[in-house]
Amino acid sequence: MGKQPETNPVTNEGIKKEYLGLDLLTWIILGFFVLLTLVLAVRSYPPYRMLSRRIAATNAIKEQRYADAIPYLLDLSNNPRADQKAAWIDLANAYLNLKQPDIALKYLDQFQKANTGRNIDDMLGWAYFEKKDHKKAGEYFTRILREKPDDPQANFYLGVMLLDGGKLAEAGQRFQRAAGDPKWDNMAVPYRQEIAKRLQTKDTATTATAVAK
Repeated sequence: MGKQPETNPVTNEGIKKEYLGLDLLTWIILGFFVLLTLVLAVRSYPPYRMLSRRIAATNAIKEQRYADAIPYLLDLSNNPRADQKAAWIDLANAYLNLKQPDIALKYLDQFQKANTGRNIDDMLGWAYFEKKDHKKAGEYFTRILREKPDDPQANFYLGVMLLDGGKLAEAGQRFQRAAGDPKWDNMAVPYRQEIAKRLQTKDTATTATAVAK
């Protein structure tokens, strides 16, 4: 018989290694694209988008980065599936802290029209105070004090307005009532100092009263 041609032997182990090598590479590529697709799908899922924006806005507000919070809040406020009322209040708060009361009032008006039942006299008073409309601001803060005579925010803002009107003694009483809250107590410090300075120089107004009503 003639001599059979020689062939290169291929072991089963070699076949397995070659197969597994190609298969592993394929799965890595496929896995990457599957994972990427899942990530993109989740990020585009409406509940995820709303939640991520709410978290981002909340964190920005806590860190007093009000300008950074606004884009997220605007997105939520325009989305019927989101909690628009919460977004309106947060937008009003952000714009008030940025000294833009007219824009804040727009969102407070939307919130009121939603009939949530929540009292926002404090924010309305703050907004009109920032607008320098002391008459309107005073109406809201006085309304608050009828229910809560020691409300620190209302007493603080009324104190500032009374001081501007030259009513030093009554302003001092309001700042004293605001002292129950460290935040408003600290904010009242420069106004108390101003009262003390003006009293020392006998710069008192004839309209000042001894007791805050």
